Amino acid sequence: MRKGHLLGIVPLIVIGCAPKEPVPVEVAKTLYPPKASPSHTKVDPFVLASGETLRRAPALLTNGLIGIRVEPNGTGGSPPTLLVSKMMVGKDTRYNVADNGFPKTRGDSFYSAQVWDAKTQNLKALPNPLEGSVFYNGFNVSRLGSSVSNYRQSLDLHTGILTTAYSNAYADVVVETVIDPESACGADRWTLTPNHVPEDAGDADNPHFKGSHEGNVVSKGHVHPRAQTVAITFLDVVDATANGAPIPRPVGTPVPPARPVKVDLSFSAAIDSGSIADLTTVVGEAPEGKCAFTRRFAVNLPGKPPESLRSFEEIVKRSKAHLDQFWKTNIEIEGSDQDAQAINAALFYVRQSIAKSNAFPGGPFGVTSTTYGGHMFWDADIFLFPALALLDPEKAATIPSFRLQTAKASNGAIRFPWESGPQGQELAPSRFQNEIHGSGSVLWGLNLAAQLGLADPQKVSSVASGVAAYYQKLAVKRSDGKLELQNVRSPDENWVGNNDLYTNLLADWATGGRKWAGRFFLPRDDKSLLNYEQDPVMGYKQAAAFLAVYPLQYPEAEKQALTMLNRFGPKLSAYGPAMSNCLMSIAFARADERGAAYEQWKQAVYPYLRPLGLFSERRHAFGDTYFTTGAAGSIQAILFGLCGIRIDTVAQPGALWQTPLKEGAILSIKPHIPDAWKRVKLNGITILGRKLSLDITNQAVTATVGA
Repeated sequence: MRKGHLLGIVPLIVIGCAPKEPVPVEVAKTLYPPKASPSHTKVDPFVLASGETLRRAPALLTNGLIGIRVEPNGTGGSPPTLLVSKMMVGKDTRYNVADNGFPKTRGDSFYSAQVWDAKTQNLKALPNPLEGSVFYNGFNVSRLGSSVSNYRQSLDLHTGILTTAYSNAYADVVVETVIDPESACGADRWTLTPNHVPEDAGDADNPHFKGSHEGNVVSKGHVHPRAQTVAITFLDVVDATANGAPIPRPVGTPVPPARPVKVDLSFSAAIDSGSIADLTTVVGEAPEGKCAFTRRFAVNLPGKPPESLRSFEEIVKRSKAHLDQFWKTNIEIEGSDQDAQAINAALFYVRQSIAKSNAFPGGPFGVTSTTYGGHMFWDADIFLFPALALLDPEKAATIPSFRLQTAKASNGAIRFPWESGPQGQELAPSRFQNEIHGSGSVLWGLNLAAQLGLADPQKVSSVASGVAAYYQKLAVKRSDGKLELQNVRSPDENWVGNNDLYTNLLADWATGGRKWAGRFFLPRDDKSLLNYEQDPVMGYKQAAAFLAVYPLQYPEAEKQALTMLNRFGPKLSAYGPAMSNCLMSIAFARADERGAAYEQWKQAVYPYLRPLGLFSERRHAFGDTYFTTGAAGSIQAILFGLCGIRIDTVAQPGALWQTPLKEGAILSIKPHIPDAWKRVKLNGITILGRKLSLDITNQAVTATVGA
């Protein structure tokens, strides 16, 4: 299930007006609780660090155009690793083909880009341009073995630089990796400090610096198109002429300790429809007693101009400048550095997952994994768009823009693909095409976009008519006069049958002119609304009924919110994605159960976090990263739950701040800040093109325009 956003179409119902029921003691199990930081360790909210050398999820750098994985040793992995047919072969294969027919990869040692298979329209996994090993005097200093000490890998969110540092018997190693913020290129810089002087210093076969392209590596019958080994020895020296051509010095010639040395190795390798424009290794310019080299790469993307190589220093400069502007918009938490760090990680990765220049926003993993083929689902409209709409409206707008551009009517009806490819085509296996809540969810997101000034209201109105016609054609009249939808798959995904609550509510809203019409049957018993007709209330992958509380804000569901939380919350699978906990956090917050709301937010975040702030699709250790849907849900839980933002046709009673939107909507704020936080500052958000900052406590909301 993927979570949603609030829209203001119906009269506001205040949950708190109803008698409160007991808050459930346990609503979900946490299998992997957050590791508490030692009391003496200060958490830096803008530095994500790990001391683990064995990790299932390698580090990640992405800008929406490319997604580069960096192993714990600082390389892109040891070749070969490439997607062949429909399986990942190489050093760390854990999945072959998923049950939906799409390749499942762990994300290890490969990179993805906006490169699509022409036949399947699946996102391709491509060989990592930063693969390779580094040797000193025949010893692989990039191998993390038992002799490694002082290990740390960290991502600085202010600079975008991923730094990997460790020591072994031969050298202290520091690797800095960075990608350009807006183009498909990147670089890394290796700095080695030798702590061992080899005895064979006069060996003519060991120049001071030596770089080599070792050629192709064959494994399991597949030829890897490019493998790179950089061999470094601290023996003799190679001078460089003015034009950069290397000239070997006679063996035994004294070497000035700080002499700058450069050796350039450049080559190109075609990789299907995406090609490495160039990969250059530059060695030299190191301080005394150290060796340094950089590797640069650029990727030519289909449909875009050829990419240019940039130096490591230039990319670092561009990355810092980009992030200086990036962090002028943020969610600032006072009271918990650990929570602040988790929020910053989500903001960083989620916002970086979309490139403004892309017409296709991408799937739940962006270009960080080939899971689900990189295709787009209703996640984008219900979870990702609302999370970004106030924080990064330009990137958020790519979602409704793509939907409007690819909306296609058939006999007046518009059905959006359940699983959309980059051209807007339906790519879902047939058994998933009965998840017809997708079209209503897209319309819900478009309606919100129109209210926030991020979509043309006339175009949205045209799409609304088509979606209404689509549901009207599917509806069947019951004996009681109500309409129903038969044989649909619930957002719970484990259930197929008649009258899913969320699907029927969307159909009722769409066919009622984007208002509640009361024409569709809603499943309920004598206690509350149900997830679907004949719901045994026994267990759920995802509790679809919570979507009726948020984002739909259906009045009856809001009145019954605490009852539904008590009934369905404890029955959630411990192995499901984070969105159910996000929805529960919002529902608890709006019922003014601040403590329970905060606990649910933590359960929606920490069990899914992996080293370096990577968000997993699954609560257990085997989920793929980076799962933007779950992370975006955690952002929404803060904005529309704990901070108390609501978008509706009227301001919520007790609101401390409000502002009009378009299409007759109003954004109002009634805070539910937990005791663990003193305040929340929404810095540099955008509402209808106006920049402002909001300082939010439970007592007051202070707006500063232009901040």
